Amino acid sequence: ISKVGYLGCLASLELADHSVHPLEDAVVPSSEVSEGCQGVAFPQCTLETCANHGICRTIPDPLDPCDCDLTSFTGPRCVDESTSLEWLAKTGLVKYHFPPKSNPDTESDILSLGIITPQADAVVARVDSSSSNDYLELEII
Repeated sequence: ISKVGYLGCLASLELADHSVHPLEDAVVPSSEVSEGCQGVAFPQCTLETCANHGICRTIPDPLDPCDCDLTSFTGPRCVDESTSLEWLAKTGLVKYHFPPKSNPDTESDILSLGIITPQADAVVARVDSSSSNDYLELEII
């Protein structure tokens, strides 16, 4: 049995394809459950909540309030360093080949990355086609 009850709103509830009304169908009624969603106070996400340029999620989640996608950090508040690579004085290359028979979707793919650089111009990422001379290149110019 949970020691911490659910806090939030419930829009609808279905069990085995039947609509259930938590107040009317409760075996043991509770005075802590009420109609509507006016009394629920979700924790506010503020500028201090998310570190390292993380952004408060539009739908608050007390356990994971920050969107860290465009940062080089991870975790609920964007404070944990994620996998990162650093090139010092020389240029470098990281090459990745998809395993056989697991090629990415050719209709749409998502490429997300965060960069910090003092350079005014550079090639950041390049994706080459394995079946033609097509490529996609992301540059700072």
